[in-house]
Amino acid sequence: MKASHYLIFAFGLLLIILSCQDKTNTPKKLASIDRLLDTVYSDQLNSSQKTNILARAKKDIYSLQDDSLKTLKIVRLANRYYYLNDLKNYYKVSHKLISHAKRLKDSSYIAYGKLYVGDYFNDINRVDSSYYYFNAAEKIYKQLDEPLNHGTVLLKKAYLLTDLQDYINAEKLSIKAIKKAQLSEDSSFLYECYNFIGVLLMEANQYEKSKDYHLKAINTIKNLSEDYQVYENGFYAQSYNNLGRVALKLGQYEESETYFKKGLKQDGLKEDFPATFFALHDNFNQLNYLRGNTSAYVKSLEKSIKANDSLNNFEGVLQSQTRLARYYKSEKLSQLANTYAQSVYEIAKRKKFIEFELEALRLLAQTDQQNTEKYYEEYIKTKDSVVNHQRRQRGKFARIEYETDQIQMQNEIMKADKAQMEYEKWLIIGASGFSLLILILWFSFKFQKSKNKRLKAEQEQQKTKEEIYELILKQQSIIKQGKLEEQRRISQELHDGIMGKLSSIRLNLFVLKKKITPEVIEKSMTYVKKIKEVEQEIRQISHNLNKPIHYQNGDFNLVIKELIEDIKSSTNNFDYEIEIDENLHWDEIDSNITVEIYRIFQEAFQNIRKYAKADLVNVKINRYNNIVNLVIEDNGVGFDTSQKSSGIGLKNMMSRAKKINADFKVFSDYHKGTKVELNFSL
Repeated sequence: MKASHYLIFAFGLLLIILSCQDKTNTPKKLASIDRLLDTVYSDQLNSSQKTNILARAKKDIYSLQDDSLKTLKIVRLANRYYYLNDLKNYYKVSHKLISHAKRLKDSSYIAYGKLYVGDYFNDINRVDSSYYYFNAAEKIYKQLDEPLNHGTVLLKKAYLLTDLQDYINAEKLSIKAIKKAQLSEDSSFLYECYNFIGVLLMEANQYEKSKDYHLKAINTIKNLSEDYQVYENGFYAQSYNNLGRVALKLGQYEESETYFKKGLKQDGLKEDFPATFFALHDNFNQLNYLRGNTSAYVKSLEKSIKANDSLNNFEGVLQSQTRLARYYKSEKLSQLANTYAQSVYEIAKRKKFIEFELEALRLLAQTDQQNTEKYYEEYIKTKDSVVNHQRRQRGKFARIEYETDQIQMQNEIMKADKAQMEYEKWLIIGASGFSLLILILWFSFKFQKSKNKRLKAEQEQQKTKEEIYELILKQQSIIKQGKLEEQRRISQELHDGIMGKLSSIRLNLFVLKKKITPEVIEKSMTYVKKIKEVEQEIRQISHNLNKPIHYQNGDFNLVIKELIEDIKSSTNNFDYEIEIDENLHWDEIDSNITVEIYRIFQEAFQNIRKYAKADLVNVKINRYNNIVNLVIEDNGVGFDTSQKSSGIGLKNMMSRAKKINADFKVFSDYHKGTKVELNFSL
């Protein structure tokens, strides 16, 4: 066969291969993928067959065009792997979802993928990685209007914090999740939130609050959507079981019995929700035991152990075995108690149920006299290890929160820098174009000059006039620029301060006008007082605009004193002492610096007047070689400098200090006054 024939054959084969790789998302192809994904739920296939089917589905899904339909198929594929407990493939597909969503710039599914990866790490007990991905998903959901998904990730973070016994922060996150659930109007998720907080509060020994949340959970069941109504009896049984446990903790045996019986009466409970059924059965059995009815106690617990073991419900097995160990210990049957305690210890250690492991060690120490010291040492060692692990994990969680916030802040800074660079680029282009135009005009002028030698004298005279005129223009430009900067500052103060307050007052008064009651009128008077405060603030700004700050020689000291006296006279609620170094000569200092120092003084004393409630202010201005140190200190109420201020006063002072390359610091604490310190070089 000739070489040309080989070439034609290879080219044809390539066309056939390319034609087989169909990237179009046809309805037929999408339907075929759906059939493969649905086959996974069939009871007639074994695990290996289902895995092979998912591998085929994955190949078909990955060959689809990048669009929203492909995104949905990847999500369904990940869910099927999770259903089969194939966590390795679940993790890979979840990462595929993230990369695919990034290509489509789909923030919602990027967060979805991170949520799935967080679930994966949680299932393999890497809680720090799980928290990292949950936190990353939460940061995205904060920017999106998806309350259900946002609430879901908040609740998942709360679950992790509960495992570390950080009940306070877990409760805070759960309350936020409830608010999101209420916005989403998803009753099943709202039930989950209420139920979780109820269990959380019971673990924290807040039994009355726990009972309230479990009752709220029951009230949401009646509003379940049609898709979740099949779980209705299971939800009722679970909540009644939790209410019974709370009543049992409170020693309210009759109430506990009522709740357990209500839970056990739910239709189809044993068949559809066996784990909940045996939990109710065990707790009801425990209630009878506490009441002194021990006749069927042991047999009932043994029956529950077998049932929970068949369901792979290790927590139920451990609960029943622990109760048997306690029972035999109370009956002085140490050998039997030790046997069950040993079983609890082995299962709990293998399955990482720390609380059961610790309880087993305690029981072993009490029932095995020969090894008491050994088991107590192991108990203390395990307990310390758990506490240290929880402390480390909480620290990791805190760092994850901080580092995620820092990354987000850096991204925002990068965006701002990019916008600034774009602005500067166009500014340079504009300036270059303008310079080119000037250059062209200049050459035209020179050319014209060469042609009109006879008018050289007039042109030179005209040139001199133009130079004088340019100097005047430059001077006017400098003055105009100073005016514009002052206008911008005033505009900033009016917009950020006064207009913000007026907008807030207007909105609140608009809401209050809908209902005229004595309480509304009283609230309205509060906003009237705020309007008066705004009026005073406007008057102060107007006064400051008319105050001259020019001085000659050493008169700047007098200007500072007059400023303090003016502010003091408006309230007369503080005294002051001022100390100025005699070696400091203001006429040696650039006027731009003194203007900024004056404004910093002005802002500092306005803050003292408005917020400090001080009765004494000390001002010290000293010169140390080439460094000027300025201190304004009051004995007012102070504030927490670690909290971010919502006002612009401190920001303005810091901005002015930065303009003159000064070191600006604020020291304050509640009830300890405030100290403002400024250092600048001469």
